[in-house]
Amino acid sequence: MVEVQEHHIEASRYLSIVVRLFLKRYWLCFALPVAAFVVLAAVRGDSRFLIVALIVALAAFSATLPLVYYYYALLPEGRWSVLPHRLVADTGVLTLHFTDENMNPITIPCEAIVRRRVSRGCMLLMLDDRRLRLLVVPLSAFSGEQHLRDFLTTLIPQEVKQ
Repeated sequence: MVEVQEHHIEASRYLSIVVRLFLKRYWLCFALPVAAFVVLAAVRGDSRFLIVALIVALAAFSATLPLVYYYYALLPEGRWSVLPHRLVADTGVLTLHFTDENMNPITIPCEAIVRRRVSRGCMLLMLDDRRLRLLVVPLSAFSGEQHLRDFLTTLIPQEVKQ
């Protein structure tokens, strides 16, 4: 059994992680319409199409951000990362114990973790790739690199994608 000290991340940091993952997945949906107008501007020799490309990029991005927030960032797993809690990893099971006594502990089987990643000072435990359900654990919550290794080997089998 490996226990991780109490930690949480800021809501803005969680949202930036979710938006970054969303844009990595769907960047082509933003790039194709803009590229079409840039090519049209080059072929026609009309710089007004470049202005249209900029408007399309800004409109698509600004319309997408609220949808990403409501669809992905407001999932219950987002609350798990943002509220102060401590993690206890036992063989094949991860348990979240919240600081607030009104919240029940949450148990996550290791089979639910489909991928893990370390990115910008955080470990991302992906619970569902399609819906971007993830648990974010700051690396500062671990006492050292050996503590992190012990946590991962206790919780996650080698078959999980890196």
